[in-house]
This record gives sequence, C-alpha cells and structure tokens, in this order.
Amino acid sequence: MKARSVLLLFPFIMYFAHRTDGCQPSLEATEMQWLEEELADWEVAAHGIEKYRNALRDNPRFRSLKSEMNKLFETLLKELVEKRRQQDAIRKHESLRDELLKKLENTLLRLEKEKKLLAQLETLRQKELKRQKEEKDEEDQRGNLFSIQVHKFFSGGMWFNSEDFSIEKWKERMAKNKFVREYERQLDSEVKKDLERQLAQLAQLAQL
Repeated sequence: MKARSVLLLFPFIMYFAHRTDGCQPSLEATEMQWLEEELADWEVAAHGIEKYRNALRDNPRFRSLKSEMNKLFETLLKELVEKRRQQDAIRKHESLRDELLKKLENTLLRLEKEKKLLAQLETLRQKELKRQKEEKDEEDQRGNLFSIQVHKFFSGGMWFNSEDFSIEKWKERMAKNKFVREYERQLDSEVKKDLERQLAQLAQLAQL
C-alpha cells in the first residue's frame, strides 16, 4: 500500500518538474520512462504500464492535485512576470533620474559660467557708465568754457578758440553716446531673456 502511495506521487513530481523546465521536454516520455523503471521490479508488462497510467490519471485525487499544481504554476508565473515588470520599471526610473541629474548638473555649470559672464559684463557696463560720466563732465566744462568765451566775444573781450568747440566733434560725441545707450539696452534685454529661459528650464526639471 505504501509503495502504491509513493508511485502515486511520482507522476505529480514529474509533471511539476516538466512545467518548470526542470526535466525532459516530453512529459509523456518522462512518465513512461519512470513507470517502466519502477514497475520493472514488479514484472509488469508494457501494456500493464499504460493501463496503470491511464487509471492513475482517472483518479479524482490525481485530477485535483493536477488542477492545484496548474493553479500554483500560473500564480508563480504571474508573480515572476510582475516582479520582472517592477524591476524594469525601477531600472527605467533610475536611468531617468540619472539623466535628469546629469542635465541639472550641466545646467548649473552653464549658469555658473553665465553668472561669471554677467559679472564681467556688469563690470564693463560700470566702466562705460563711468567713462560716459567723465565725458559728460568734460563736455559740461567745455560748455561752460564756451559760454564764457562767447560772452567775452560778444562783450568785445576776445575771440574764442575754434578748436575747443566744433559742430563736428559735438555731433560725433552725441552719436557715440547714443550708440552706447542703445548697446546697453540691447545687452540688458538679452541677459534678461537668457535668465528667464534658464529659470524656465530649472522649473521643468524640478517638476520631473
């Protein structure tokens, strides 16, 4: 009786091993080989082995156990698929995170360079403003001198020196000052647009 109970369990073990890729490709061949080897000691004929196997498969306990094994196999397969899906999602998330961190690092480096450039431009702008102020003060002094000379001229005191004041030099200085002011406005506009673009990119990265 114990021997037959053991024989009843072996086909189930062979079936489970076959479904989990742990045995030969053919379940039928595996069962027949095992039955032939185990029943050889009992001197059972070949047709008796086939009859025994069919009777074993018709057993309700065998069918119930086979159904449970199929359910277990499907459950394990679903868990394996879900685990692999989660691992793929984790790898994609880590890859995206590394990519975003690299972009953020490059953005910070670019912002640092632009900050230094803006500092240099601000230094140049301050120098230009200082130069313009000095030129304006010089023009005011020349204007005062011109007024004094004109006053002396019309009062009969003296002729003014034409080299100290000329329409051409005055026009040249005015055109130069206008060009500098236009360049400053354009520079401020470009710097402002570039900063707004960098802030927008940082906001998008923060949302991700």
